[in-house]
Amino acid sequence: MSDPRQTIDEPITAALDGIVFRAALSFVAVAAVTAVPLLLHLTPVLHAAAHALLPASWMVYALLVLVRRPDTSDGEVDPWAEASTVDASAARAARIAFIALPIGWIAAAAGLLAHHLSTNAGTAEVLGVDVPILAVGWFVAVVAWRSSTRAVLGTALRDRGRRLRSHLQGLRQSR
Repeated sequence: MSDPRQTIDEPITAALDGIVFRAALSFVAVAAVTAVPLLLHLTPVLHAAAHALLPASWMVYALLVLVRRPDTSDGEVDPWAEASTVDASAARAARIAFIALPIGWIAAAAGLLAHHLSTNAGTAEVLGVDVPILAVGWFVAVVAWRSSTRAVLGTALRDRGRRLRSHLQGLRQSR
């Protein structure tokens, strides 16, 4: 017979693992997008398109996340604290991924722009065009990431609560 606690806590464990996986996958995707213009000798038009791909990707991501999964979490409940009671180490890893992903996105974006800073014209373009566009895309993506993560944890907590109530009801009925 399986451990009922494992069955009850499974939604939380899956949600925490999913947050870490999504963060790692997202960082790799952003790093790959930013590496293209650095590694390949692109025509100026393709190079500019490659620069536009990152903020466009962030905006599409945010649109998909926020339309598909609005933040329905209970504002009074800290989902991280609740998840920590189930699996402290998995919650810690997911919280690190939650915080580190936006920082990793910024680092990748900085790498994308750094090679343009060697000339005055390049610096002016980066500061006047690229940074504002990237900042807006990054901010919207971070809002979506935070909302999505809270929603995933909130859903997992509600599912865990249903499983726990069902388990307790089964114990009462077996008496």
